[in-house]
Amino acid sequence: MGARTVVSKELIGWADMIFVMEEHHKEALIRIDQNAEAKTIVLGVDDHYLKGDPELTRILKEKLSEYLGTVQ
Repeated sequence: MGARTVVSKELIGWADMIFVMEEHHKEALIRIDQNAEAKTIVLGVDDHYLKGDPELTRILKEKLSEYLGTVQ
């Protein structure tokens, strides 16, 4: 299942930071807008989980807390 929001050049321009799970996700953003390179952080999480998977939620909270502090 794909994302509900289509990533556009405008959306990339709006963002201060962009988090993606895998390197190929970052590469896709850079193809849309070269400016994405400097603001995109690859979390290094394999993209094989289903939406809402508790294990994925735990991993993302852990990874994101390194950048954002405690994530609820």
